[in-house]
Amino acid sequence: MFQANASYMLVGGLGGIGREVALWMAENGAKSLIFVNRSGLSKYESQMTVRNLVEKGAQITTRACDISDETAVQRMLQDLSYSVPPIRGLIQAAMVLKDVHIENMRLDEYRDVMGPKYHGTWNLHRHLPADLDFFLMLSSISGVIGNATQAAYASGCTFMDAFAAYRRSLGLPAVSLDLGTITDVGYLAENRDLATKMERQGFQGTDTPTLLSLIQVAISQSTGGAAQLVTGLGQWKEMESLGNFDAPLFAHFRYKFQGHGKSIALGDSMEGLKVDLDAAKTVDQATIIICDALSRKIASHLSIPVENINPSNPVSEYGVDSHVAVELRNWVSRSMNCTIPILEILARSMSELSHKIASQRLEGNSE
Repeated sequence: MFQANASYMLVGGLGGIGREVALWMAENGAKSLIFVNRSGLSKYESQMTVRNLVEKGAQITTRACDISDETAVQRMLQDLSYSVPPIRGLIQAAMVLKDVHIENMRLDEYRDVMGPKYHGTWNLHRHLPADLDFFLMLSSISGVIGNATQAAYASGCTFMDAFAAYRRSLGLPAVSLDLGTITDVGYLAENRDLATKMERQGFQGTDTPTLLSLIQVAISQSTGGAAQLVTGLGQWKEMESLGNFDAPLFAHFRYKFQGHGKSIALGDSMEGLKVDLDAAKTVDQATIIICDALSRKIASHLSIPVENINPSNPVSEYGVDSHVAVELRNWVSRSMNCTIPILEILARSMSELSHKIASQRLEGNSE
C-alpha cells in the first residue's frame, strides 16, 4: 500500500493513536516514517514506539517542531529534503486540548488550541510537495456536533473539514476523517469517565482495528469520493443523546432511530412531565418540577452531570446562546404549553425562568 522508496510524515504521531497507525504503516510497506511533534522523543512511550518500528525495518526520523510556526516548518522541510526519501503522504493528527467553556477561555488558550489545526495545516499545505499521494487530516465529530467545553477544538476540526474540500477544489489530494470515541488507545481511552458518558449518549465506539480500516479507506479515496468522512455518531437516544442532536441538522439522523429500543420508552418522558405539572397545585410545586426538567435538559446539552447545574445561575452561564435559546423555547412550548421570549431565557436564572414558566402555565390553565 505504501511505497518503499518514499517517506510518510505523521504530525502528532507519537501519541496512542499515532503509534498504532505508524506500526500499521510499517507492516504495510512504509520504510521511511517522519514523526513531527513539539516534544520530540522526550517521552518514554515515544522512544519505545521508535524502537519497535526500527525492529520492523523502518527508517525513523523525528523532528521537534511547532507546525503552527511557518518559519520552523520551512526550516524542517528544507533539512528533511537532504536526509530522507521524497515525502509522499501526510497524516496530520496534531491536537491541543483546553477543557473550558468558550466564555471563560482566554485568547491565548484559544490560539494554543487552534494553532496546530489551523496554522499548522496551512503551513503543511503551503510547503509540502504538491504531488503527495494523500493528505489525511484526523479530525473529530466535535466539529460536526459541537462540544460545549471544547469549542476551540471543535472549531479547529470544522476548519479541517472545510480545508479538505478546499484542497480538492485545487485538484490536490485531501481527506478529513472525523473520528468519534476511540475505545482502546488515545485521549478517550485514558479518560474513561468521558468515554462512558459518550457511550451512554449513544456514540459508537471505534477500536483500533476499525480505526486502521477507516484510515485505509480514507487514504484510498484521497482524490475521489467524499472529502469528509464522519464516523462514530452511533444511535440517537431521545432525552439521553447530546442536546445538539435536537437541531434540525440532525432530523434525518433522529428519524433513522425512532422506535429503536430505549427511545420508545423515553418518548413518554415529555408526557410524564406534563402529568407531573398537571398534578402540581401551586406555583412553587410547578417551579420545582420545571427547574428539575430544565436543569436536566441543559446538563444533557452540555454533556455534564445535572449536579453541576446551579439553578441560581443565569441560563446563559451554561453556554446557552441565542441559537440554543430558540431550541429551549421550542422545548418549553412543546412540553409545558407556554411561550417564553428568548431574551428572558438568556437573562434569567434557572430558578427565575422556572417560576416564570410555572406562573404562566398555571394562569393559562385557570382561564
